[in-house]
Amino acid sequence: NTECTACTSPMTTMMLGATAAQDCVCPEGMFGSISTSETCLTCPRGLVCKTGSNEANFPTGPGNRSSGADGGELVYPVPAAGMWTDYDAPLSVFRCLVEEACPGGDIRTCSPGMTDRVCSSCGNGFYANLGTCHECDSAQSSKAWLPLVALIGGSAAIVFLHRISKDPAKLWGSAANRKIGRASCRERV
Repeated sequence: NTECTACTSPMTTMMLGATAAQDCVCPEGMFGSISTSETCLTCPRGLVCKTGSNEANFPTGPGNRSSGADGGELVYPVPAAGMWTDYDAPLSVFRCLVEEACPGGDIRTCSPGMTDRVCSSCGNGFYANLGTCHECDSAQSSKAWLPLVALIGGSAAIVFLHRISKDPAKLWGSAANRKIGRASCRERV
């Protein structure tokens, strides 16, 4: 013989036919508080609080999710799209510089390739273009580019300087060029 007893306001249950007081949870738009004497607090601006959200359920870091008695993950307030929170202060909400960089849905969640506080930087192997990160292809991340650019660029610079000097190769070692070279050295001293 089971008796139905109502939860204290504003609490509700996650399922019909709940019979235990511990089945009472905060409704959608509110969360269970461990830091105040109030049972349920209004969800802070920028966070989403599903039915059953509770401050006690915040994970302490990535991959540290708490599970309930039934094995399901426990619910806690999560950032809305365009917002960001951190594990050390999950109720402190930050607006992202680029809204699309922060999809919301969980603590420290960024769009692919984005990283750091408020998803403000591109991670390793990504580059920024117009506020979004794009994955580098193998040619862009190759370490062979710098020496190759230096070799080609240096050669092009030598050819360019030779052409604008209009000095034929047979005059390079002439007395006139040696004299000019010595004069410019004396002027610098």
